[in-house]
Amino acid sequence: MIKNIIFIAVFSALSFISLDAHSYYFLIELKNGNVIETEKYWEEGKYIRFFVNSGSAGIPKRMISNIVKNDGILSAADFSYESESAEEDEAYEEFSRLDSRNQSDIIEDIKDRISVIESNIANLKTNKQTYINQKERYLRDKERAEERYEKIKNSPFMTSKDLKVRTELELSKKMDAEKKIEDVERRIQTTGKMLESQERMRERLQDELAQQKK
Repeated sequence: MIKNIIFIAVFSALSFISLDAHSYYFLIELKNGNVIETEKYWEEGKYIRFFVNSGSAGIPKRMISNIVKNDGILSAADFSYESESAEEDEAYEEFSRLDSRNQSDIIEDIKDRISVIESNIANLKTNKQTYINQKERYLRDKERAEERYEKIKNSPFMTSKDLKVRTELELSKKMDAEKKIEDVERRIQTTGKMLESQERMRERLQDELAQQKK
């Protein structure tokens, strides 16, 4: 179980690492010869955690040989770690094999993620347009309720009782439409933010793909 968790976590972390070197300040050098670039790292128990495009990820301290920054080297001896189980040793070997993926595998992985994101973007655009159409319908409902209210209020042929019932009904319809408009506006705003986030992620992955193909 521990093996699978570490394997999946490290796979996810490495697959999101940006290659835009000028924006990073630290190089985390692994014992298997690979290097992870990040703008910040910190210690959490037995792990060194670091920023990646998707958030943060962590690697066991014992898998790290050095951390290089612009003003020197921090030795991994400063955060020594003893293996506590055979399962963790197996996870380390699994990670080493995974981290040695060839470039074509990495490129295909990036392409797969771009494909998923493009599907998400298409769905979000469809949803956003649906919400916009709903808002237009609710605005028309509100406008009609207001028009009926004004006609009823100024009608000389209705009793006071009927006037009260009818005006309250139209006011209720107007308030209902306003509530729906407020709700759908929040949906439009939320969907718009999600869409922007997915588009930024796609742009980063496309840049990363271009770097890998060089």
